[in-house]
Amino acid sequence: MNPINGTFLHANPHTEYQDETSARFVNRDTLKGSFFKKSTQRDVNFDWSDFLDDGAAYVRLEIPYRKTGSPGGNVGAVSVFTPIDETNFACFFWRLWAVEGWQRDVWRFLCRTRLGPRHWQFWIRVA
Repeated sequence: MNPINGTFLHANPHTEYQDETSARFVNRDTLKGSFFKKSTQRDVNFDWSDFLDDGAAYVRLEIPYRKTGSPGGNVGAVSVFTPIDETNFACFFWRLWAVEGWQRDVWRFLCRTRLGPRHWQFWIRVA
């Protein structure tokens, strides 16, 4: 977990630019990996990540979105990194949100037409 990830890195593609810019962190081992979190806040930004290794290595986390940019609540995210060779890897990200009906349709539309392109535009600039 990167303490500046949401506040700085995702400020433009997403909605985390108004959150705390510093925090205290704690880490604890779990049966299948480790759990890393900000100890001073919850449901504010990228507050925690859970690294798991149970046959496949992946990271899961929740991202709280403001009601101004979403149906509200937290979106779950799962990140999987697959090695290609000694210096390259492929990243796969799944976003999971418990919405249905018209809210699901609106969220999918916004992800495909606004949030997704802004996210990838940032990464293409950085690379």
